[in-house]
Amino acid sequence: MGRSGEGIECCSSKKTLVNDKSLEQFTKRYTPSQVIDMKKELPYYAVIFTSIRTKKNEKEYGSMATLMEQLAKEQSGYLGMESARDKVGITVSYWKTKEDIAQWKNQIDHQLAQKLGKEKWYEWYKTCICLVEREYEFFK
Repeated sequence: MGRSGEGIECCSSKKTLVNDKSLEQFTKRYTPSQVIDMKKELPYYAVIFTSIRTKKNEKEYGSMATLMEQLAKEQSGYLGMESARDKVGITVSYWKTKEDIAQWKNQIDHQLAQKLGKEKWYEWYKTCICLVEREYEFFK
């Protein structure tokens, strides 16, 4: 990747991947002590939820998102969550087992949120479930 005055660009496509504003927002929001370190939990699972939102029901969506984050923390096997949104939203939740993920997917309040998401809040979304066998990170 190369760095320009506008942000971080992909060398092959020259598309801006991370701009200075989004990088600044990330570093203001997260410090190394707040970012999840789960090396001791390896291997574990990551559920990657990528979405494009509608512009409707912002307040209602925000309330539900807060509730879902609180509820997820109470579930068996929950390890943590990281999230970012600009034009595309990416939320990664971390779980001990696939069974824990299945229980969360079927939790009654979460099912309601999924239904409302399809009806009101998302133009598109994709969910990927991945086994994390190794992790590393960098911070200045």
